[in-house]
Amino acid sequence: MLYLWLFHIHLQKMAESLITIKQALKLTLTNSKIQRLEANILLAHVINQSKEYLITHDNEILTMQQILEYNKLCEKAEQDYPIAYILGNQEFYGLEFKVTENVLIPRQDTELLVDFAIKHAPINASILDMGTGSGAIAVALKYNRQDINMYACDISQNALDIAKINAENNKVKINFLYSDWFDNLLNENTNIKFDMIITNPPYIHKDDRHLTQEIRFEPRIALTDEKDGLKHIRNIIQNAKNFLNLESYLAIEHGYNQSEDVQDIFLEHGYSNIEHIIDLGGYVRVTYARITAL
Repeated sequence: MLYLWLFHIHLQKMAESLITIKQALKLTLTNSKIQRLEANILLAHVINQSKEYLITHDNEILTMQQILEYNKLCEKAEQDYPIAYILGNQEFYGLEFKVTENVLIPRQDTELLVDFAIKHAPINASILDMGTGSGAIAVALKYNRQDINMYACDISQNALDIAKINAENNKVKINFLYSDWFDNLLNENTNIKFDMIITNPPYIHKDDRHLTQEIRFEPRIALTDEKDGLKHIRNIIQNAKNFLNLESYLAIEHGYNQSEDVQDIFLEHGYSNIEHIIDLGGYVRVTYARITAL
């Protein structure tokens, strides 16, 4: 680990030693499980420069303060603490988003929902993003479709606070609502019906190994329903028709192996024109349908 190296430097009173960017990165790759890209991202963050800067200035001397800060971040990364949480931000749909442990880290698969909504939303549509978290979906959609009236709800006030910051930072106007799915919407002084509802709900099975491994630092309430992963999806599909106009869409992101179950739930509640969207890995990750009768 890096801290052993730093301790060695300290013992030998080598604070004046010339430690370069290149040497620090080499030490990281040699003595830790951190990958090259992660090491570059962390060190670039510490010295407030781009990753490209590390290449063109690899002989630049690091200060002891920079070394200590870099070491601190590497120790977190060694414990699989997400890089996005370490940096406090994550890119999504070409935009920058503030993220903390109160929200999920936006992922590329979820961009499929934004693609769908941009393409299928009518002009001046009213759209609801349910379980907005960091606001990534709502902000990216509104940023690319300025004509729409964007609404976003979440059960976590902490998440809504982050989402509001992201909307402000990306200069978009969104109507944020505090609600446990549909429960509080009628109490938020909005009797509006939507032309589209999109959502990335908690869909991971309670026994999925990922919950105790690589995603263990993310908010569990946003990952799993503590059951089979379909509880919230059933709730949303069953109740969405009360908040949708005729011929409107409901689009749901779900697990790679849940498409048949989600389709069956749509059929059970009278939806039609059910379609799927496949991710880059070849898995169905979004299923959507239309309301043709209320």
